[in-house]
Amino acid sequence: DGLFLDAGPFVMALEYATETNAIVVGKPSEAYFRMVLDDLGLPLERVAMIGDDIEIDVRGARRMGIQGWLVKTGRFRKEDLGRGIWPDHVLESIADLIRE
Repeated sequence: DGLFLDAGPFVMALEYATETNAIVVGKPSEAYFRMVLDDLGLPLERVAMIGDDIEIDVRGARRMGIQGWLVKTGRFRKEDLGRGIWPDHVLESIADLIRE
C-alpha cells in the first residue's frame, strides 16, 4: 500500500496557481449537509444519512438535526458503538434497507 497524497496538497497547489482560496465542502461540514438538504427539499424529519463512519456520517447528520444510520460495513469497527455517538439505527448491511 505505502504512502500516498490525499487531496490537501493538490488543493494547496491549485490555490497557489490561481491565487484563490479554496472552499472545501465535504462530510461532515455543515455546508455539505445544507447543500444536500436544500437539494432534497424535504423536511428534516424525513431525511436520514446512512453511512459506515460513525464520526463523519452519523455525528455529522445528528449535528444537522437529521437521523444518522450506521452500516456495519467498510469503515465500521465494533468499538465505534461505545464512543458516545448513538446512531438512530444500526444496519448489518445496506441490503437491510430493503427489509426495513
